[in-house]
Amino acid sequence: MKKSDAYIGFAVKKGSVIYGFDALLEKTEKVKLILIDQTTNPKIVEKLKKLKEYIPCKMAKLKENTLIDILKTTNTKVLSITDSNLAKTIYQTCDDIEPIIEK
Repeated sequence: MKKSDAYIGFAVKKGSVIYGFDALLEKTEKVKLILIDQTTNPKIVEKLKKLKEYIPCKMAKLKENTLIDILKTTNTKVLSITDSNLAKTIYQTCDDIEPIIEK
């Protein structure tokens, strides 16, 4: 189990997640970290990068695992963390994620 898997699990149990892109759009003020994986549609990634200009949060990509595998769901490509401490910990300490750097 990867470190990010455990922290994502904590966030889910705590109720500090928003599942999916559409739900994220409805609650942008709560988002502290946006996580995507290698299966996320490139069009959604571009939309997230544009959206990030308006919301003060970090964005990162899982290097190996997919959100579907971690969450045991059928179609989650975007996961937002709403707890600031968990978001900070995931972003700063997990070596199995990479920050998304806008050009």
